[in-house]
Amino acid sequence: MSIASVALSPVLEESLSFPGTFTGWHGPRLSDSILIFLTISGSVIPMHVMELDSIASVKLRIQNCKVFFVTKQKLVFEGRELARNNSRVSDYGLTDGSILHLVIRLSDLQAITVRTICGKEFEFHIERNRYMGYVK
Repeated sequence: MSIASVALSPVLEESLSFPGTFTGWHGPRLSDSILIFLTISGSVIPMHVMELDSIASVKLRIQNCKVFFVTKQKLVFEGRELARNNSRVSDYGLTDGSILHLVIRLSDLQAITVRTICGKEFEFHIERNRYMGYVK
């Protein structure tokens, strides 16, 4: 059996106010809203969401507040990715106190270094699906 410890970082008041239909930690709370905790890079951010909110709308709020593009976000709850964007928060069983892990997908860019005859080096970052003609 292993023991895991959790370290919570302090939460700033400005991180508690998210745009949208839910309020911050201390604000008024609607009867069908739930408090979840979003973790990313060791930070814990409390977030009120509505039970009927779609996963896509939660990701959009994260993008508006934290500037992580929706297409790069991966939300994980109890080891499962919340991949169906049109599903509701309640469909995945999120309740008060649930912890969502936000994983940011790395870009599909690759670095190409071009060395000229004169000895100059240029580094380009291009998408993996591009052909050499694109680089030229």
